[in-house]
Amino acid sequence: MTLTIALIKLLHILIILIKCILQSVFLKTGPTDS
Repeated sequence: MTLTIALIKLLHILIILIKCILQSVFLKTGPTDS
C-alpha cells in the first residue's frame, strides 16, 4: 500500500513539473517569436 501511494505522489509531482515546463516553453515560443 505504501509503495502505491508513493508512486501516485511521484506521478502527481511529475505531472506538475511537465505542466510547468510546457507552459514555460509555450510562453517562450508563443508571443515572443512574432
